[in-house]
Amino acid sequence: MAIKQAGKVGALADSGRYPERVRVRMRVKVLYFGVLRDRFGASDEVVELADGATVGGLLGLLRERTSNSAMESGKVDGALEERLWRSLAVAVNREYAQPSMVLREGDEVALLPPVSGGYCAQEGTA
Repeated sequence: MAIKQAGKVGALADSGRYPERVRVRMRVKVLYFGVLRDRFGASDEVVELADGATVGGLLGLLRERTSNSAMESGKVDGALEERLWRSLAVAVNREYAQPSMVLREGDEVALLPPVSGGYCAQEGTA
């Protein structure tokens, strides 16, 4: 498991979006599954956040980052993107978590997109 892009989101923590008093940093490990693995180009990464960041705050930062890059490349369907982010399940340290949960140093955050599928016969076959 490679640790990629440590601090990429952390740069946003110092961008003035947080008051000076909460600029203490912490690191969490984010695990990507399904389509998110493709979207982020990795199965995991370490993300730096401001102390006191929530699951919802982390999701907002990650969504902003992927949406901007997808928009620039013209590879995004806005409605599909919205559904993906609204339907994610999130687990922190292997327990399902709500957006209001406060993250702590060293937490492991798994992003689980909705799963669909099953058997689909190709045209002309049985």
